[in-house]
Amino acid sequence: MISIATVLRSGGDYRPEHVRALADMCRRFAPKHRFVCLTDQCYAFAHSWDIDARPLKHDWAGWWSKMELFTLCGPVLFFDLDTVLRRDITPLVELVRDEEFVILRDFYRGKLNRHAMQSSMMWWSGDQSRLTARFAADPRFYLGGDQEWLEQHYDRPATYWQDVCPKAIGSFKASARSEQERVIIFHGQPRPWQQTEVEYHAAA
Repeated sequence: MISIATVLRSGGDYRPEHVRALADMCRRFAPKHRFVCLTDQCYAFAHSWDIDARPLKHDWAGWWSKMELFTLCGPVLFFDLDTVLRRDITPLVELVRDEEFVILRDFYRGKLNRHAMQSSMMWWSGDQSRLTARFAADPRFYLGGDQEWLEQHYDRPATYWQDVCPKAIGSFKASARSEQERVIIFHGQPRPWQQTEVEYHAAA
């Protein structure tokens, strides 16, 4: 069994409804898993039997809360809350099951730098907790966010989703829609609930 993880921190655009929407997509389209949400709103999931809500331990603002994810021991598949699953993602998990760390190549910066990272969707196996420990010891809040931090500090070879399954993961803004897409990454505006091109079910 794998863990599928996400992060919800109060103060932004995302609410518990969007966690439930992602959990529902994973229930329909992901292999057998436990769904884990790191959050400062555990109370919102007290009656959600299918969501393992765990408290954030640090007061790291915004997307920096994602740096706590690496305390979860793999295998872990992470999705940002603005991710839409369209079809069964079991084949994607099977392709990366033996990989240590898999991340997206940035949809824009990656055209010039093949090592540019985008952290909207990640996979890791084994123990990656050294990343959280390293950040906690010296938190540097780069303008490029947690993904720029990972570019600078990830100390082992990384695998990129686009090299493993090049047509299965698309960007809502930077990719043409295709029947081969299994995952769509929204990364910014619009949010999934602010458009009608791609089916999405959650309270607006």
